[in-house]
Amino acid sequence: MPEALKLQMNRFKDVFSEIGVRSVCFPTLEADDIIATLACKVASRSGNAVILSTDRMFLQLVSDLIVVRDHFQRLDMDQAYVKEKLRVGPDQLVDLFALAGYATNNIPGVPTIGPKIAARLLNELENLDNILSVAYTIKGKPGEMLCKHAEEARLSQSLVRLKDTLELGLNLKSFRYMNQ
Repeated sequence: MPEALKLQMNRFKDVFSEIGVRSVCFPTLEADDIIATLACKVASRSGNAVILSTDRMFLQLVSDLIVVRDHFQRLDMDQAYVKEKLRVGPDQLVDLFALAGYATNNIPGVPTIGPKIAARLLNELENLDNILSVAYTIKGKPGEMLCKHAEEARLSQSLVRLKDTLELGLNLKSFRYMNQ
Protein backbone atom coordinates (compact mmCIF):
# COMPACT_ATOMS: atom_id res chain seq x y z
CA MET A 1 0.00 0.00 0.00
CA PRO A 2 1.40 3.42 -0.89
CA GLU A 3 2.46 5.39 2.19
CA ALA A 4 0.19 8.35 1.34
CA LEU A 5 -2.85 6.02 1.26
CA LYS A 6 -1.78 4.25 4.43
CA LEU A 7 -1.60 7.58 6.26
CA GLN A 8 -5.18 8.42 5.25
CA MET A 9 -6.85 5.08 6.11
CA ASN A 10 -8.24 6.23 9.47
CA ARG A 11 -9.67 9.34 7.83
CA PHE A 12 -11.32 7.21 5.13
CA LYS A 13 -12.84 4.94 7.78
CA ASP A 14 -14.16 7.95 9.70
CA VAL A 15 -15.72 9.57 6.62
CA PHE A 16 -17.35 6.31 5.51
CA SER A 17 -18.62 5.72 9.05
CA GLU A 18 -20.19 9.19 9.09
CA ILE A 19 -22.29 8.31 6.02
CA GLY A 20 -23.30 4.91 7.39
CA VAL A 21 -20.78 2.57 5.73
CA ARG A 22 -19.36 0.07 8.22
CA SER A 23 -15.97 -1.54 8.09
CA VAL A 24 -14.22 -4.38 9.88
CA CYS A 25 -10.63 -5.09 10.74
CA PHE A 26 -9.16 -8.47 11.56
CA PRO A 27 -5.37 -8.00 11.71
CA THR A 28 -4.66 -11.74 11.52
CA LEU A 29 -6.81 -12.39 8.44
CA GLU A 30 -6.30 -11.55 4.78
CA ALA A 31 -8.64 -8.79 3.59
CA ASP A 32 -9.37 -10.80 0.40
CA ASP A 33 -10.56 -13.75 2.49
CA ILE A 34 -12.79 -11.50 4.63
CA ILE A 35 -14.35 -10.01 1.47
CA ALA A 36 -14.82 -13.51 0.00
CA THR A 37 -16.45 -14.75 3.21
CA LEU A 38 -18.84 -11.80 3.44
CA ALA A 39 -19.83 -12.00 -0.25
CA CYS A 40 -20.44 -15.76 -0.05
CA LYS A 41 -22.40 -15.42 3.17
CA VAL A 42 -24.66 -12.80 1.54
CA ALA A 43 -25.12 -15.02 -1.53
CA SER A 44 -25.90 -18.06 0.64
CA ARG A 45 -28.87 -16.11 1.95
CA SER A 46 -30.02 -15.26 -1.61
CA GLY A 47 -28.65 -11.73 -1.42
CA ASN A 48 -26.71 -9.96 -4.12
CA ALA A 49 -23.11 -8.96 -3.43
CA VAL A 50 -21.00 -6.56 -5.43
CA ILE A 51 -17.25 -6.61 -4.81
CA LEU A 52 -15.68 -3.33 -5.81
CA SER A 53 -12.20 -4.25 -6.99
CA THR A 54 -9.86 -4.41 -9.96
CA ASP A 55 -8.28 -7.63 -8.63
CA ARG A 56 -9.19 -10.53 -10.91
CA MET A 57 -8.61 -12.92 -8.01
CA PHE A 58 -12.18 -12.12 -6.89
CA LEU A 59 -13.57 -13.43 -10.18
CA GLN A 60 -13.44 -16.97 -8.74
CA LEU A 61 -16.42 -15.91 -6.58
CA VAL A 62 -18.59 -14.68 -9.45
CA SER A 63 -22.01 -16.32 -9.58
CA ASP A 64 -25.64 -15.43 -10.24
CA LEU A 65 -25.52 -13.47 -6.96
CA ILE A 66 -21.91 -12.18 -6.83
CA VAL A 67 -20.47 -9.66 -9.28
CA VAL A 68 -17.10 -7.95 -9.26
CA ARG A 69 -17.28 -4.28 -10.23
CA ASP A 70 -14.33 -2.42 -11.74
CA HIS A 71 -15.26 1.15 -10.88
CA PHE A 72 -12.48 2.66 -12.99
CA GLN A 73 -13.56 0.82 -16.15
CA ARG A 74 -17.26 1.16 -15.20
CA LEU A 75 -17.54 -2.57 -15.78
CA ASP A 76 -19.45 -5.34 -14.03
CA MET A 77 -17.45 -8.54 -14.30
CA ASP A 78 -20.05 -11.29 -14.23
CA GLN A 79 -20.07 -14.91 -15.40
CA ALA A 80 -20.35 -13.95 -19.07
CA TYR A 81 -17.38 -11.58 -18.71
CA VAL A 82 -15.24 -14.29 -17.10
CA LYS A 83 -16.11 -16.81 -19.81
CA GLU A 84 -15.47 -14.31 -22.62
CA LYS A 85 -12.23 -12.81 -21.32
CA LEU A 86 -10.60 -15.78 -19.59
CA ARG A 87 -12.18 -18.62 -21.60
CA VAL A 88 -13.17 -20.62 -18.49
CA GLY A 89 -15.94 -20.45 -15.93
CA PRO A 90 -15.49 -18.73 -12.55
CA ASP A 91 -15.33 -22.17 -10.91
CA GLN A 92 -12.19 -22.95 -12.97
CA LEU A 93 -10.29 -19.72 -12.30
CA VAL A 94 -8.34 -21.06 -9.34
CA ASP A 95 -6.97 -23.81 -11.58
CA LEU A 96 -6.34 -21.36 -14.44
CA PHE A 97 -4.27 -19.13 -12.16
CA ALA A 98 -2.47 -22.17 -10.69
CA LEU A 99 -1.47 -23.24 -14.20
CA ALA A 100 -0.83 -19.90 -15.91
CA GLY A 101 0.28 -17.94 -12.87
CA TYR A 102 -1.02 -14.73 -11.36
CA ALA A 103 1.71 -12.10 -11.29
CA THR A 104 -0.24 -9.65 -9.09
CA ASN A 105 0.05 -12.11 -6.20
CA ASN A 106 3.44 -13.56 -7.19
CA ILE A 107 1.97 -16.91 -8.23
CA PRO A 108 4.41 -18.26 -10.84
CA GLY A 109 2.27 -20.96 -12.47
CA VAL A 110 3.75 -23.73 -14.56
CA PRO A 111 6.52 -22.62 -16.96
CA THR A 112 5.37 -22.49 -20.63
CA ILE A 113 1.70 -22.76 -19.61
CA GLY A 114 0.11 -19.42 -20.41
CA PRO A 115 -3.56 -18.44 -20.09
CA LYS A 116 -4.53 -19.79 -23.53
CA ILE A 117 -2.99 -23.24 -22.98
CA ALA A 118 -4.36 -23.36 -19.42
CA ALA A 119 -7.87 -22.47 -20.63
CA ARG A 120 -7.70 -25.07 -23.41
CA LEU A 121 -6.60 -27.77 -20.97
CA LEU A 122 -9.30 -26.82 -18.48
CA ASN A 123 -11.98 -26.84 -21.16
CA GLU A 124 -10.85 -30.31 -22.23
CA LEU A 125 -10.13 -31.84 -18.80
CA GLU A 126 -12.21 -29.68 -16.40
CA ASN A 127 -9.77 -29.19 -13.50
CA LEU A 128 -6.16 -29.22 -12.33
CA ASP A 129 -6.35 -32.70 -10.79
CA ASN A 130 -7.55 -34.21 -14.08
CA ILE A 131 -4.86 -32.35 -16.03
CA LEU A 132 -2.07 -33.49 -13.72
CA SER A 133 -3.32 -37.07 -13.74
CA VAL A 134 -2.80 -37.25 -17.52
CA ALA A 135 0.11 -34.80 -17.82
CA TYR A 136 2.42 -37.57 -19.01
CA THR A 137 0.20 -37.99 -22.11
CA ILE A 138 0.27 -34.29 -23.05
CA LYS A 139 2.72 -33.79 -25.89
CA GLY A 140 5.59 -31.36 -26.02
CA LYS A 141 6.91 -28.82 -23.55
CA PRO A 142 3.54 -28.27 -21.79
CA GLY A 143 3.29 -31.95 -20.85
CA GLU A 144 6.91 -32.04 -19.73
CA MET A 145 6.49 -28.92 -17.58
CA LEU A 146 3.22 -30.15 -16.08
CA CYS A 147 4.92 -33.37 -14.98
CA LYS A 148 7.95 -31.56 -13.66
CA HIS A 149 6.01 -28.81 -11.81
CA ALA A 150 2.93 -30.69 -10.59
CA GLU A 151 3.60 -30.01 -6.91
CA GLU A 152 4.21 -26.30 -7.54
CA ALA A 153 0.91 -26.16 -9.44
CA ARG A 154 -0.90 -27.74 -6.47
CA LEU A 155 0.76 -25.27 -4.10
CA SER A 156 -0.21 -22.38 -6.38
CA GLN A 157 -3.77 -23.68 -6.41
CA SER A 158 -3.96 -23.54 -2.62
CA LEU A 159 -2.42 -20.05 -2.55
CA VAL A 160 -4.82 -18.69 -5.17
CA ARG A 161 -8.02 -20.09 -3.65
CA LEU A 162 -9.79 -17.51 -1.52
CA LYS A 163 -11.06 -18.64 1.87
CA ASP A 164 -14.79 -17.98 1.87
CA THR A 165 -15.93 -19.73 5.04
CA LEU A 166 -14.13 -17.82 7.79
CA GLU A 167 -15.86 -17.52 11.16
CA LEU A 168 -15.99 -13.76 11.59
CA GLY A 169 -18.59 -13.52 14.35
CA LEU A 170 -20.46 -10.80 12.45
CA ASN A 171 -24.14 -10.31 11.82
CA LEU A 172 -24.74 -9.35 8.20
CA LYS A 173 -27.69 -7.17 9.20
CA SER A 174 -25.29 -4.75 10.84
CA PHE A 175 -23.77 -4.05 7.40
CA ARG A 176 -26.97 -2.97 5.71
CA TYR A 177 -26.56 0.47 4.25
CA MET A 178 -29.39 2.72 5.31
CA ASN A 179 -29.67 5.62 2.91
CA GLN A 180 -29.94 8.69 5.14
